[in-house]
Amino acid sequence: INSKKHFILEKIENYCIFGLGASRNEKRFDIKKFVEIAKNEIFLNNKNLKIILLGSNSEIELGKLFLNFYGDDDNKKIINLIGKTSILDIFSIIKYSKFVLGNDSAYIHIATALNIPSICLLSGHNYGSFLPYQIDENENSRTIPTCITSTKMDCFGCGVICKFGLTKNKKYVCVENIDIKKIIDGIKNLNLE
Repeated sequence: INSKKHFILEKIENYCIFGLGASRNEKRFDIKKFVEIAKNEIFLNNKNLKIILLGSNSEIELGKLFLNFYGDDDNKKIINLIGKTSILDIFSIIKYSKFVLGNDSAYIHIATALNIPSICLLSGHNYGSFLPYQIDENENSRTIPTCITSTKMDCFGCGVICKFGLTKNKKYVCVENIDIKKIIDGIKNLNLE
């Protein structure tokens, strides 16, 4: 893609993307946990690193929840573009980002296609079907910078028929139990400095 940097971001050189949504609510990582990540020292100590929220019109409420839980944003660290971008905008925004953090969604796949590092919060219901990516031996020169964060369980590949049922937060257990420390470690491994 030979697109120019999206006009909204022309003056912002250092940003990452949080994709809050997912195709199903049950496999969506909790918004409060996304906020906890955003308030980690990685982001607080890196004053120039902005967080862009991306999502479709159907995810506008998720963005509002995130901003509500995040609280005062005196440094204008969070830029909410949920419901404000076209698909071409999204490609351009991802192309110039430092990394993408999100649920198993289009943003992770777009980041991979553009060779942008990503951290995917992956449920187990279709584990191995799409993610993690299988690298063909003939393509060993190509690096796919997708870090998969999940809670490994013996039931992976259940096809959405969860033997545990949903948690009290109406999430799959494998999503609810993703360790925030693993996500933070994945971000630290990106060496953003």
